[in-house]
Amino acid sequence: MMRLKPEAASWTSPADAVQALIERKQIEQQLKLQAQRQSLMYHIVRRIRASLNVQETLDTAVGELQRSMSSDRVLVYQFLPDGSGLCVAEAVVSSFKALRGLHLGAEHIPEHYRQLYAQGRISITPSVDAALLSECHILFLRTLSVQAKLIVPILQQDHLWGLLIFHQCTGSRIWLEEEVEFAQVIADQLAVALRQAELYEQGCERQRYLESQVAEHTQQLRQQNEELHEASLLKDAFISTVSHELRTPLASIDLAVRMLKVTLEPLLSDQLATSSKIRAYLDILEQQCHQEIELVNDLLDIQRLESEMQILEQEPVDLQQLILSRAELWRPGLEQKSLELTLHFEPPLLLIQGDRMSLTRILSELLNNAYKYTPANGWIRIQVIQERLATRVQFINVVLELEPMR
Repeated sequence: MMRLKPEAASWTSPADAVQALIERKQIEQQLKLQAQRQSLMYHIVRRIRASLNVQETLDTAVGELQRSMSSDRVLVYQFLPDGSGLCVAEAVVSSFKALRGLHLGAEHIPEHYRQLYAQGRISITPSVDAALLSECHILFLRTLSVQAKLIVPILQQDHLWGLLIFHQCTGSRIWLEEEVEFAQVIADQLAVALRQAELYEQGCERQRYLESQVAEHTQQLRQQNEELHEASLLKDAFISTVSHELRTPLASIDLAVRMLKVTLEPLLSDQLATSSKIRAYLDILEQQCHQEIELVNDLLDIQRLESEMQILEQEPVDLQQLILSRAELWRPGLEQKSLELTLHFEPPLLLIQGDRMSLTRILSELLNNAYKYTPANGWIRIQVIQERLATRVQFINVVLELEPMR
């Protein structure tokens, strides 16, 4: 018969139990602090990214960090192109000196230190008195009441934008690893937020510039329009004055030609050989005088049309009769140039609706062009064709070339 040997009972001493409890509480406390810090980090990142204004972003960042890190002073130091720098944002306990707006020369942070910061170096100083710092640097920090400091670079694509600086003024401080990591994450997020804000402000500046350019060009166009309007008014006044000045002597010439014809009529009846020539000359003179009067009237009408003062009188117009009357006035000039004028009207012609004076000027101008650009011994043909919805008028001019005698 076998007997079972009892196993040794496992037991824990009270000291081990207490140590395990303490460790578990510490782990729980660390996890709780880590969760709180993570939540706080998200809150700060959300706050600093909520604005696209650079200064507002900086002020929000230092204010949130000063409260969350329990620091006496948190500031953002921006480097300038010449190596110097400026304290552009700060949150500080009221009992300590404010540094916002403080400008430091390039010698305060020498070139080799700036290069180290540009490579991502973080400066951790638990106690200023115990740190290996130069005497002048320690004296400078003491004037600012700084006992401990933490400096994290703000980098934008490997470019050193500035520094995120934490000051403890009430005494030395051991900067925890979690605090350093937290400050570094916030500095990285701050760099992104600053870049976004700077790009936004550049875009706004570009928009303001374009708007100013548009406003300037608009003002120039408005001024040019005003100048053109003023020039148009001067032109209208000039045309009106000149036209009226021309109409008076032309009317006198026309009257003088008529009176001359009446006066010479009894004398010309006794001199049949020369009477026909004199009458032709007087007719030409009268015709040219009428044409000049019509040109002046046309000039005035154009001026009225441009100024929208001309009112077209619509009325039924006998186009055939109008063409015949114009052709009769031009006949002496055509005969003098040995031009043959033929008219062709394709019946039945209907009355057209239009402004009689405007149609008269148009026909006169067409006849004038045909007379001007048809060489001697040519012929001009005017034909009018009635179509279903319109009346078509054609002016045709042809040059007659005579072959030389052999």
